[in-house]
Amino acid sequence: MPFKSFYWPKNEETERLWKEAKETAKREGKTMSQLIREFIETYVRLHEPGNPQQRLDTIVRLGKKYVAPKVCDFKNCLRDAVAVGTYHGEEYNLCQVHLKLLKDSLDWKIK
Repeated sequence: MPFKSFYWPKNEETERLWKEAKETAKREGKTMSQLIREFIETYVRLHEPGNPQQRLDTIVRLGKKYVAPKVCDFKNCLRDAVAVGTYHGEEYNLCQVHLKLLKDSLDWKIK
């Protein structure tokens, strides 16, 4: 189902963000449409009824410790983390895309 438009406010910050998103998508071989669909799919998966997340009152009542799923630590990346990488002594969660980009880097150590 094609959508005709969505609202994107025009200002310096949103212009910069849109440009960076287009450049990132291009590097990953994706269109902006694919990128937006991925974000919407991720949002729905994380918020739809019946997702594996527990409500706070359930956690407190059952006395269970809740551990949120790890996501990639790269700026504005919402993908699930699949590995941990070390850069100058600091650990970062990495998604499949960033893991692939960094696997041959001499500065990164992948666990």
